[in-house]
Amino acid sequence: MLSIERFEECGISIESLLDEHVESAEDSVIQKMLLEELRSAFMSLEADERQLLQALVIDGVSERDYAQAIGLSQKGVNKRKHKILEKLKNLVLKR
Repeated sequence: MLSIERFEECGISIESLLDEHVESAEDSVIQKMLLEELRSAFMSLEADERQLLQALVIDGVSERDYAQAIGLSQKGVNKRKHKILEKLKNLVLKR
């Protein structure tokens, strides 16, 4: 059974666990701002670029499967993905 006493017997401080998982209000605001910048940059990509990133990065589709679905080689999809990620990075850095 888990209890505060059991954690302490194992040498685990409850305070240290809480400190690791609680972020400050400032950190939370910064994270939200960064996510908004990323979302805005993502939405400025072309529709096909967003679809590729959505499939590969968010949905977890393999490059090979995505390539077969759109009629390209896996290498072509990989090059396109890296080009789009570089474009996204540049968009975020310009803001």
